[in-house]
Amino acid sequence: MIPLEGSTVHLWRVGLDVEDTVAVALEASLDPDEIARSRRFRLSRERRRFVVGHGILRRILGAYLDRAPATLCFSRGPHGKPALEAPSAPDRLEFSVSRSGNLALYAVARGRHVGVDVERVRPDFDWRPIAARYQTSAQVARIAALPPDTQLVAFFGWWTRSEAYVKACGEGLGAGEARLRAEPDGQWSIVAVDAGPGFAAALAVDGRDVRVEQFLEAGAQPATGEAIPESSPRETGRTHRRRTAARHGR
Repeated sequence: MIPLEGSTVHLWRVGLDVEDTVAVALEASLDPDEIARSRRFRLSRERRRFVVGHGILRRILGAYLDRAPATLCFSRGPHGKPALEAPSAPDRLEFSVSRSGNLALYAVARGRHVGVDVERVRPDFDWRPIAARYQTSAQVARIAALPPDTQLVAFFGWWTRSEAYVKACGEGLGAGEARLRAEPDGQWSIVAVDAGPGFAAALAVDGRDVRVEQFLEAGAQPATGEAIPESSPRETGRTHRRRTAARHGR
């Protein structure tokens, strides 16, 4: 079992393009609903990444709960945020997942609302129409005033911080649209995290006394990546750990 203190958030970074044998083993842990959802993808690559992503989530959470991945059951909140089906308790295990391309981030905490978001920073992406819809005029002006070669990175930094906050509040993009424009209140910690070259990512956590520990799999790069082994990476020594102090607000 992986220990997790109340003031600590664990952040896992995992590549989703894995060997066939790993993908098959992960698929075996999914429930019928997850299998049905995976079959809705038209592209086999995206279906495979969905399967691997959900299988890895089950493996990570199972390691904290000391339970077999296939035995975990999930429910969804009013706006679609997944949660473990378990009795309510102050130290309940909370989690958030985000995927962009073949990279996935998993945030795990106890007794705290948590949200994570990762986005690939695409050089050809026009950020202005999205900013015009979701940002305040002051937020748009702040990014537009930056040197042109830094505006795209700044926009994705804002977007991932905002999305992580919305997800931590349990709201989807539509339901939480107003939150994208608002500053979080003082109880929240918003942390920019290192997701690797070409990605922007952020973590939002309910609380100020927060310590983030990042788990980076040895040799797992965004372009390739490896799945989490059967035993916990902490036990096998396949994981690098990095500690980060939380910053408050955005």
